[in-house]
Amino acid sequence: MPITTTLMMVAETFDEISNIFDKTGTEVGLLLDTGHAVAAGFELIERFSDRIVHVHLKDVRKSVMREVRTGDLSLNAGVRSGMFTVPGDGIVDFTPIARFVRNSVYRGWLVVEAEQDPAHAPPRATVARAFDHIGKVFAD
Repeated sequence: MPITTTLMMVAETFDEISNIFDKTGTEVGLLLDTGHAVAAGFELIERFSDRIVHVHLKDVRKSVMREVRTGDLSLNAGVRSGMFTVPGDGIVDFTPIARFVRNSVYRGWLVVEAEQDPAHAPPRATVARAFDHIGKVFAD
């Protein structure tokens, strides 16, 4: 049985991500986190579709993202302020993700993720809304 190694690298700019993938082989994959990509202003599918090995479906609340940017807040402050949410509660268009999954060789998991306080967003109801939203997007 082959041994799999996971190495996590954090890149903060599109140029950093590109540099990493330009210098590595196909054994190095990319976790596409839709919320973080949108918050950072990255278009990752077109450039790195052949390297995407895992997808986290996360949405972004535009008003909170604007506050994070104008206030020069940290990512942690953004998370605590509720910048991220489940699919369907924000501004992320998940249609390109559905198209990517349908038209590529990607066969991995799609993980719904929110990074939000369960006291403010009850998990069961929140996940049910996300499931319904993603189900509709992928059915179209």
